[in-house]
Amino acid sequence: MLIYFLASSGDRLVNQDINFDSEFHITYDQVTKELSIKKNYNYIENFFGGNIISLSAIVGKNGVGKSSILELLKDRFFRGVGIANETILIYKEKKEQKDIYKLYYNEGLFNEGKIKINGENYDVNSYIFEKNESSFIKINELDLSIQLFKAPSNRKISQTELLNLENTSRIAKNFALINYTYYWNYSRRQRSLDKEANTKGLEYFDYSIANKLDSVLRDKDKPQITGIENIYKINTDQRFGINYLYQLNENNIYDVLNYLKNEKNRELLKQYFMVPEELYIYYDYLDSEKRANSFLFDLNDTNEYLRYEDRSRNYQHENLIYDFLLKSPSKKIQLREAILLRVYDSFFTEIQGMISSEDIQKNIKILYENHSNIEEIKNYKDLVIVLEDFIILIFRAIKKAETNEIMNPKNKKILIENFISLHKRYNQFLDFIEYEFCKTVESVTIAGSPHFEKDINGTVSEGFQDIEIPKITLDNKGIELALTLFNKYKNIGTNSKILYFVWRNLSSGQTNILNLLTSLNTAIEKSEKKYILIFLDEAEVSLHPTWQKNYIKLLVDNIGAKAEEENKKVQIILTTHSPFVLSDIPSDRVVFLDENPITKKVYTKKSLDDQPLTFGSNIHDLYMNSFFLEGGLMGDYAKQKINETANKLINYNPKQKQEIKWEDIRKLINQIGEPIIRTRLVELYDQKRVLNQDFIPNNVDDTISKIQNQIKKLQSEIQILKESGDELDSY
Repeated sequence: MLIYFLASSGDRLVNQDINFDSEFHITYDQVTKELSIKKNYNYIENFFGGNIISLSAIVGKNGVGKSSILELLKDRFFRGVGIANETILIYKEKKEQKDIYKLYYNEGLFNEGKIKINGENYDVNSYIFEKNESSFIKINELDLSIQLFKAPSNRKISQTELLNLENTSRIAKNFALINYTYYWNYSRRQRSLDKEANTKGLEYFDYSIANKLDSVLRDKDKPQITGIENIYKINTDQRFGINYLYQLNENNIYDVLNYLKNEKNRELLKQYFMVPEELYIYYDYLDSEKRANSFLFDLNDTNEYLRYEDRSRNYQHENLIYDFLLKSPSKKIQLREAILLRVYDSFFTEIQGMISSEDIQKNIKILYENHSNIEEIKNYKDLVIVLEDFIILIFRAIKKAETNEIMNPKNKKILIENFISLHKRYNQFLDFIEYEFCKTVESVTIAGSPHFEKDINGTVSEGFQDIEIPKITLDNKGIELALTLFNKYKNIGTNSKILYFVWRNLSSGQTNILNLLTSLNTAIEKSEKKYILIFLDEAEVSLHPTWQKNYIKLLVDNIGAKAEEENKKVQIILTTHSPFVLSDIPSDRVVFLDENPITKKVYTKKSLDDQPLTFGSNIHDLYMNSFFLEGGLMGDYAKQKINETANKLINYNPKQKQEIKWEDIRKLINQIGEPIIRTRLVELYDQKRVLNQDFIPNNVDDTISKIQNQIKKLQSEIQILKESGDELDSY
């Protein structure tokens, strides 16, 4: 477990204390060059549960370096970057049921080798270091053992040195690292490291959005060999633009389905929000902007026709298949036909790419001229026979192709083998769709999908067509069906992306929570290490405040349960600038990063200036703290508009020719939600409005008349009273 890091990054963050655990409070004095280790007597063991050994937060505004600290730690242990001259790192591990604290440092950092532990000075120079440059300090009254590792002050501690120390002192090899962030920062070194790191005895799981995208891009961008044996990988069906982001979404959904397969996970999630109940499967062309906006594009140039819409270049066998699947008189394409149409469309697109040479195409044309009439397709079995007949015809065309440097006997054989493999994999998927999937799954109708027909003369007619898509209800059977579909679909083994998957009735925030929890659970399950370190870099940033309020509990409940199930111990280090998150973490487990407004230097704070205790704090009070919001809780634009309005009223002088839109001012005042400000502005408005020479109250004549009538009435009553008094006096 990481305990302490003396962090430096560039010119702004220099020698700052980062405490990752609260059992001891550790500080480094840059003036006296002393390291102080003090026992925290308010420390609560197992605060977040027995399997979460530590949870700490690095808090600060954007730009102060929260993410940089996590990057520094990753650099030290997984990217081969040496530890800078002025660095101290303290790490804790269990050995024979005892905690051993390992302190890595550059010897020049300590003045006369002094380390202060609970007020007592210890001179590290007095300890004898072995060949591996380590020695022990034991403090019996604290039951504390510190193993020291030092490097000469004139050089860095290298990654190689850290990994080649004795087994008991290897840092990166003692735990697995899981990294997650929602950002994709183009300026950072974000290449995928999980595979490379794990080959060196390390365990690094990078489930960040950056790495997930990078992994997809890396696989897509691998240079393809242009020989016959790999040509089928190049000519895949990518007509409708679903590629990189589609692949990322597909991978996420597949992982989540595996996570939801465990009923305990589903029950846990139900405590916080509705788990996904349905999965919709769309065909890629339904999401084509060019098809939906065909009036803006020439589809002949974009090649976004489906093959059954433009049959001018199709094979005879292929058109027979389309005729069979489209024979229904209904204007709606039913579920089974819709899926099979798209799969066969992709299959023939890939085949056409594999046999694009003019010689093979010429042979196909000749063979068709002499080919016996193909039987009409009456059912799915006939369809399979027709497809096999087509494949045999292709084999004959390849064999008849003129032999040359590329199309030599060896490559002809390889090409035929690729055809056999491609046909087999597509056939397995088609059989699954026909005999299992369509007999089990429900359907949903997509109304008004753009539809095109291109005749032999090239004339295109446009219209709309209803199409059924699959809907999977995600109970136990549904999840198994969805996973089977995924696996069969992946087993086609090409880069063609003809289906895409969408959760039904899940917000983006809920989807992000699912992806996060799934990623963490998957890594904990896969890890072979006992101890796991998790970096969460503002993973809550896309969440609604309600979910941010639940964020820590979600993590603790979910990760704690999984760690207990797998018998693992987990340390979580997260970055945030959300008061909702901070209110769930004790302040002695929080590092506050702030910036000097003059020097722009970043420094650490032990607590908020006027609110030292964060755990259980009122979230409104935390928001009011200037550390989170400078200038109060009102939006800057609203503040500007209110100030402008107030200044207009205050400075209004009726003797000066000033143009003021009184009605607009009154409307704006009515919109202000803060009652004190609104009331004060209403008073100011009324005072200034009557000074306006053009101001005449509504119904002023009626008002005067009413007042005059009231005066007359009062005068009449007074007269009556006087007369009554005179009469009484006469008695």
